Amino acid sequence: RHEAESCAVSDRAAELRVRKTGNAEVYRCHAGLVDIAVPVICEGRHIATLFTGQVLREPPDMEQFVQIRQQTAALTYIDLVELEKAYFRVPVVSGAEIEKTIQILEVFAEYLAVSWKRLSDALRQHQKKAHELQVQRKEFALMLLEGQAPDSRELRDLMDRIGFKQYPNRMLVVALETGGCPETGARVDVQWTVAAQAVEELCSGLPNICPTYLRGHGICVFFRDRRARGTPGVDAQTLAAKILQTVSSKENAQNGARREVVPSPDSSARRTLCASRSPLAARVGVGCAKDDWRELADSYHEACMALASSLARIAIYTPPSEMTEEVSASVHAICRAIADRRFADARMRALDLPRLVSRQASGCVEQIGTQRYLFIYALDAIEYTAREMGAGIGEPGGVPAQGGLNAAGNTFELQDKFTRGAQSAIDRVRTLYAGRPRMLIDRASGLIEQSLKNPIAAQNMSVGSLAAAVGVSADYLSRMFKKSTALTLERYLMTRRIAAAEQMLLEPLASVAEVSENLGFSDPAYFARVFRKIAGCSPRAYRDNPLRIGAPGAANENGQPRAAAVGLLN
Repeated sequence: RHEAESCAVSDRAAELRVRKTGNAEVYRCHAGLVDIAVPVICEGRHIATLFTGQVLREPPDMEQFVQIRQQTAALTYIDLVELEKAYFRVPVVSGAEIEKTIQILEVFAEYLAVSWKRLSDALRQHQKKAHELQVQRKEFALMLLEGQAPDSRELRDLMDRIGFKQYPNRMLVVALETGGCPETGARVDVQWTVAAQAVEELCSGLPNICPTYLRGHGICVFFRDRRARGTPGVDAQTLAAKILQTVSSKENAQNGARREVVPSPDSSARRTLCASRSPLAARVGVGCAKDDWRELADSYHEACMALASSLARIAIYTPPSEMTEEVSASVHAICRAIADRRFADARMRALDLPRLVSRQASGCVEQIGTQRYLFIYALDAIEYTAREMGAGIGEPGGVPAQGGLNAAGNTFELQDKFTRGAQSAIDRVRTLYAGRPRMLIDRASGLIEQSLKNPIAAQNMSVGSLAAAVGVSADYLSRMFKKSTALTLERYLMTRRIAAAEQMLLEPLASVAEVSENLGFSDPAYFARVFRKIAGCSPRAYRDNPLRIGAPGAANENGQPRAAAVGLLN
């Protein structure tokens, strides 16, 4: 506190001056001592200031001390007797010595700037490689889950880039479940991020393993099972146990850091306390080993079915002892009818499936368990087909069937919950294709808002990536967007970037260059031009006075009403 009232006042003023000029400065502090401030500039950006000094240019005398005593009179904590003794012990240096000191500090500042640039370049390169690896892993995962690749050479090249020496032959899926209180969407997203990071850290040191988080599919881990034909690899159950241990320890560490005891009867306080004490529990489903990588999609579905049909923390899929071809064929026919948009046919076949399931389970010792398994299998296949057609992503972890069907206690409840779930999936697809243009616009707009919250996603967002995400061509999405909103997709995307930039510029520590980079602008100067065109002022002017500039009817730097410039944002 004392330093803030005294030295920091003059040092802060000196730092502002050298930051503005970019040159070293010799100045007098509040106590009359000579100080030196040297800025550290890296690529035109001020990153630090070096201070030294607290010396005198002339020998101390009583007349000068009287002036110093007057200047420090407001600092009541200073002992004037000790101050006088200290004053007469201050070193006296010449102007030449001060100049030499400045030269030494400028050399050191240049060294720091070069080191800073090297570290920044290395960090950017590392972040770029990490992002590329994430994209490659997702591409690899989708390629395997779809069961087809353009050619084996492309797949082999992709495997080499992500560290695979042999084809994976097995899959496991990590699912998270709430452990008590209902969780908010943001809270669940944080938990998925923590779990995905934990799995990636564990697998980074293991060979022939590729973990990735796919929205709607959960955390998928492709690996080489060493039990398959005696090939080198990892043991599936051991890997699953290590994943659970790692996720649990990471989650406990996160909760320990944010745990807060609030002995209040208020309901909102109870919810906060519940969220901190009830972490999400992880479970792992393991599919069967496959002879061909094109069958890994089946291993994924088996892992999801294992999670749906068992409450164990490690659920290993076991093929059913009895499943008639009639039930399997009926489920396939329902999925085919949905894919072909024959919704009435799909609805009738789904209503008839409980009859086939009941007949299949009639001779089993555990009828309820067999029916539950078959209904979960059928509903999971129907939900997967609906998601593949773009009708929602279901529950996190790719196991939408387990909740209601696992809770059913008798045959009638099982049939009712299956019928409701199947009809809901069919209706979602029917609604999607009935109002497809509006749905596409809404989904694209939602993806834009989500991407702007993530610097990596914002930097890679484009018309092409948005079109790929909603499953249409870029030209088609642009036409639908123009027809529905009277705005081109490029214009809308740019205005939303600028709207996000306005929010980021309100952060005191955010620089214009950082905001520009986080929103995907390759050049800060281009960002400033676009910002001025849309927001009516420069980014710096907005950051310095957002209330005046953002007020209704406020004029921009050219004297024009700002409302006209940002009208498109409304």
